[in-house]
Amino acid sequence: MVTRKEKRNREKEANYFFEFLKIQKHFFKDLMNNLKKVADHRHQSYITYGPEVLLFTMMLKPTFRTS
Repeated sequence: MVTRKEKRNREKEANYFFEFLKIQKHFFKDLMNNLKKVADHRHQSYITYGPEVLLFTMMLKPTFRTS
């Protein structure tokens, strides 16, 4: 049986971003390719990040929210 202290230590050591990427690659293999296909109607001279970066960031936002 795992004590509360051990559980807290395991949670501190966990890399949630890496775990999220493992899940994404396993269940949603074509996610990034599908996000790249989204039309970008912004003026090309103003674009720093592509639509796939912006959309993926918005998907990660609630996952790593700190409260």
